[in-house]
Amino acid sequence: METLFAFTALGVLLILGLGALGTAIGFGLLGGKFLE
Repeated sequence: METLFAFTALGVLLILGLGALGTAIGFGLLGGKFLE
């Protein structure tokens, strides 16, 4: 049961991390276009 919880936590953290990374990249690209 503990392993299932650990894998679930890792999956959630991974998804949140990728989402944050994608958002940062998206804002960076949009910011670059607006600055030009």
